[in-house]
Amino acid sequence: MNTFNAIRSWLEDKTGHWNSVIEVIPFVLLTAVIYFIIRRCVQKHRFGDMFKTVRSQCRTNEIIRVLLVCEISAIAAMALSPTNFWVYFWSWVGGNEWNFHLYGFHFFNPIPRIFLEDLAWNLRNMPYVIMNVVFFLPLGAALPFVLKKSHKKRTILFGLLYSLLIEAVVQPFIGRDGNIDDFLCNTLGTVLGYLLYLLIKRVFPNFTEKASLSANEKAGVV
Repeated sequence: MNTFNAIRSWLEDKTGHWNSVIEVIPFVLLTAVIYFIIRRCVQKHRFGDMFKTVRSQCRTNEIIRVLLVCEISAIAAMALSPTNFWVYFWSWVGGNEWNFHLYGFHFFNPIPRIFLEDLAWNLRNMPYVIMNVVFFLPLGAALPFVLKKSHKKRTILFGLLYSLLIEAVVQPFIGRDGNIDDFLCNTLGTVLGYLLYLLIKRVFPNFTEKASLSANEKAGVV
């Protein structure tokens, strides 16, 4: 445990704000592995003798699905957990006492400060704004490869509702402030991600067509 705590302390000291991302990686990988195993078992039962052929021909789509699960679980781990939850969790794993406590309820701020504050405030908070946009960008880029009908509306709607769930429904009840700025940045990230998908589709049409082919479609399963 001393080695574990030494590694954790080094990461906290050297990675700065990125430490919050590193802390959730084990959870994200575990979620991806569970998803992969369950999906593989379901497909093996459904496709029977066609299983290996279907999986090999739809490998790109399956990889995108796993990455999408990683993306959704990463956002959930970072945004749907109380402040400093993972710090206390890994400290507990390292052998320390569980000292985490959830203190009270917070609120959702409906006023977009990003448009009301001065330039200096916006510059100070720009890394945080960029982070909120970037975290949802892969979501908007990956979902169209999975959704088959009306993927433009459904992709943007998913990003919008997921962000709304985080900021207005969950965070105020787990000791974190939700705010409209994060909601707008998350939604913008989803839209930019979808535009990235359109760019990939235009530049690499063959790849997009291949990557969009799901196992169910290949096997003729509705």
